[in-house]
Amino acid sequence: ATAVPDAGVAPRVAPDAAPTPDAAPPRPAVDPAVLDKQVAEASTLFKKRKTAEAIALLKKVLALDANHAAAKKTLGTHYFKLSRKALDRGKYKGAVNNGRIAVRYVPELADAWMALGFALEQLKQKDEARTALQKYLQLCPKCRWSNFVKQSLARLNK
Repeated sequence: ATAVPDAGVAPRVAPDAAPTPDAAPPRPAVDPAVLDKQVAEASTLFKKRKTAEAIALLKKVLALDANHAAAKKTLGTHYFKLSRKALDRGKYKGAVNNGRIAVRYVPELADAWMALGFALEQLKQKDEARTALQKYLQLCPKCRWSNFVKQSLARLNK
């Protein structure tokens, strides 16, 4: 005899959980091409010196896609340039603030670590300066400024 399932019994299915009123609605899918276009637009805004608009647009892109590489690179590069200008002008606190933002967005940007390290060194924050300069060398051991960075590290280690 062949086993026959109970024909008159419906299979037990757990009822769908009712959504809670405070649950966030699912994010709609965003077309990557649209985000790429917004990043390109932000780059144009930077060139036109419309910095606040460019930053706002890039942050909007990152709010939709927190890992959007081009948006992170564009923002990180902008903050690195600000850090570099501040460092060149002797505005070390500004250089540190912008440098930290730069490396948060683009941790692989070696020159941002170097600028951050030099600014921290000027502010007598030796441990943090050492860490930043070591990160530069880790990312770029044979780059143009490597020997100069090694000399700075030797001073910091005294």
